[in-house]
Amino acid sequence: MTLKNKAMTTRAFLALLLTAVTAAATKPNLLLLFPDQWRFDWDSMHQELDIPLRMPFLQSVIRNGTRFTKSFSPAPVCAPARSAIASGREYDQAGVACNFCNDYQTDIPTFYRLLRDDGGYHVMVTGKDDLTKATQPGPDGRINFDALGFSDGIRYSGKEDVVDKYPQPHELYGYMLRNNTVALENGTLVSAWTSHYSCMHGDASLCDATSFPDTLYEDDWTAGNAIELLRRKPVAKPWFMQVNFPGPHSPFLVTARQHDAEGGRQYPPPVDNKGFDKPEQCAITHEPSKGKRCDYAAELENLDRLFERVVDAIPADERDNTLLCISSDHGEMLFDHKDSGKTMPWQGSASVPLICQGLDVLVNQTIDTIPVSTMDLAATFLDYGQVTPNANMTSVSLRSLLTGGSSYRSHVSSGLQSSNFSSAVVDANGYNWRMVVKSVNNTIYKYICCRGNCPGKPTTAPAATSDGHSRLLYNVDTDPFDMTPIHDATLKQQLHPLLPSSFGCPPPPIHDSYEEY
Repeated sequence: MTLKNKAMTTRAFLALLLTAVTAAATKPNLLLLFPDQWRFDWDSMHQELDIPLRMPFLQSVIRNGTRFTKSFSPAPVCAPARSAIASGREYDQAGVACNFCNDYQTDIPTFYRLLRDDGGYHVMVTGKDDLTKATQPGPDGRINFDALGFSDGIRYSGKEDVVDKYPQPHELYGYMLRNNTVALENGTLVSAWTSHYSCMHGDASLCDATSFPDTLYEDDWTAGNAIELLRRKPVAKPWFMQVNFPGPHSPFLVTARQHDAEGGRQYPPPVDNKGFDKPEQCAITHEPSKGKRCDYAAELENLDRLFERVVDAIPADERDNTLLCISSDHGEMLFDHKDSGKTMPWQGSASVPLICQGLDVLVNQTIDTIPVSTMDLAATFLDYGQVTPNANMTSVSLRSLLTGGSSYRSHVSSGLQSSNFSSAVVDANGYNWRMVVKSVNNTIYKYICCRGNCPGKPTTAPAATSDGHSRLLYNVDTDPFDMTPIHDATLKQQLHPLLPSSFGCPPPPIHDSYEEY
């Protein structure tokens, strides 16, 4: 090669490098912090409910960004919700009906894959993404890794799924615990894996303040993994990262430090639960705990600390070019209506926090008059990443709302069933329901149709009618805990056609009747 040709080759290489760096600079970085099972009103912003949560970092994001107060999960249980978001499709088109029905169907393109393959993004993931919920992510976390659209990641299970094959671990978090030794307070050395299992199952003989430390706590480990992914990402590429924290999913197992940080506070009792009608007093015990509302709060406050750790790890010169969104897959009933967990159409289960900050997102904006769906995070990230959505995606970008506009969908939907889509049978332990949420004359209503009785229904909700269905209407603005069903046949008829036709819910009666209400 002559010196002239070598110089031309060098200039061409530098030009290509400059083009890559320029492209990376013009496309923003995208960060999604995504805890599991975080309900709408436990976000430290509902002082009127006397919830004394302390989440200073989240509050700073809210002050410097946009908060949606009426945000709904497309399907309030782990795998279906995450599949709907990943696919950018409504629940009935996303391919995963229930938690262990099947893994994500990789013939359906994910927004991760579009960002990576069409947008040139370095796509990172860590934690409990539940896109391989049925089979679990595997001993190396790589099951369906490329097909899902990831470039780099550290994937594993969460909570009960981690220990479901004890004494053998089967995924990365379990292997990490098995490779570590901890000391009990009496000085006895034990496997961190054994201690973790004992704490999960209430065996105090192998679970105490020193053998269950923050350093090995799964949410803390997840934050550390996110920081490691940021450290090793390529320099000249825009990036997306989703950090799937396993908490505050039940069981609400926390370290001694986390538990004792709540000492002296009290949390309000659940709604519509005569057996739990007194505030819960948080005590200092100097031991790990697996309790109720106090420990749910402890998980959230620990997550707030971890949110800040991850954001602080973004290189300083990239922070102004990063969109941050914080949300969750679904909520947690926290014993409202005598129930816990999720899978239900009630606000505690179906509504979640959603906050975004950075780039062109308006500062200190609260949107409380428009219901939104977390499924629309898919189109939002594609919008900011300058990537065209797949033709079969129904996700709608939130960018207009984030920047002060009003362009959005007319309504949002949610739904869930306890069996595959091919099965319409609802047994005594099952459920099958769909819901639409819409603003009508400046009031947000939700209309629910359940096959049989709605799961975990409030004591004020009527039983199924003679046609075997329950059709319930609520004012989301004034009735955040679903205690006052509305008797308005006209409004039900107006909202009924917005339910998915494939669900087959019979129309409501054209007049009020005792049977319907």
